[in-house]
Amino acid sequence: MKRLTFLVALVATSLFATSALACEYSKSQETAAVETASAVTLASTTLTVDDVTCGGCLVPIREELTALKGVKEIKSGEDVKEVIVVFTDKALPAEDLIAAIKKAGYTAKLKADKQQT
Repeated sequence: MKRLTFLVALVATSLFATSALACEYSKSQETAAVETASAVTLASTTLTVDDVTCGGCLVPIREELTALKGVKEIKSGEDVKEVIVVFTDKALPAEDLIAAIKKAGYTAKLKADKQQT
């Protein structure tokens, strides 16, 4: 009986220690991911897109822009013809953004560069 109690206690202790270590490992991985994500600087560029008349026109534009590496978010500007592209800092030249919009069937030009925080 003592031997059985000892084995049960040993197994329970081993299971608890293993799950506690796994939990600590998981927390350290989450912390590393958050620190890496916070170190990324974002920039945004505002483009004026010709021939846009409604929000539906922006669907193919969004699809082409989000396919580019480094693009984090696409926003509509104050005017329906304005598209704001948020991307990792210096990851995308304006020419690449304009080319993607052209691929969607529209013409665009650079309006302004802004730094996002």
